[in-house]
Amino acid sequence: MPMIRIVLPVLLIAILAVSAWQLPRWLDAPSPVSESAADSSCRPLTENCQWDTNGGMATITLSRLSGDELQLDLTLPGIETRPLVILTGERMYMGEYPLALQSTEHPGIYRTSFVPPFCTTGDEMVWRINLQVAGQPLALPFRILFSPSEAS
Repeated sequence: MPMIRIVLPVLLIAILAVSAWQLPRWLDAPSPVSESAADSSCRPLTENCQWDTNGGMATITLSRLSGDELQLDLTLPGIETRPLVILTGERMYMGEYPLALQSTEHPGIYRTSFVPPFCTTGDEMVWRINLQVAGQPLALPFRILFSPSEAS
C-alpha cells in the first residue's frame, strides 16, 4: 500500500506534464489551406478574394452593415451542397464559430450576416474564414483573414 501512495502521485504528475506539453499540438486543427498557399492570404474586407474551382470562379466578400455586423457573400459554383463557413482565431485558439449560409435566388451564391465573436483584443483580433462542404474542409489557395478593425 505505501508503494501505491508514492507511485500514483508520480504517475499523475507525469501524465499532467505530458498533457501540458502536448496540449498546443492537440488544439492546433489541421489547416484547410494547401501547404503551398500557407503563406498567402486574402482579406475580404479590403480586397477581392477569388479563386478558380472546377465549377468556375469562386469569390468571397465581406462588407460592413450597421454597428459591428458584417455581411459575407460567397459565390461557389459547381457545388450541390450548401457550404458552411467556420470562423476560427488565426493567432489564438478561440473555438470554432459556424455560420449558416442562406441560399440566394441564384445557384451557387450564398449570404449571411453576423457579428464577429467577442475577444479581449477587441477589433484587432484576426479571424480566419474556413469553408466546409458536406462536412469536409474545402481546400483553398490562400487563408481568408479579416479583422473587425479593417471594416472601419
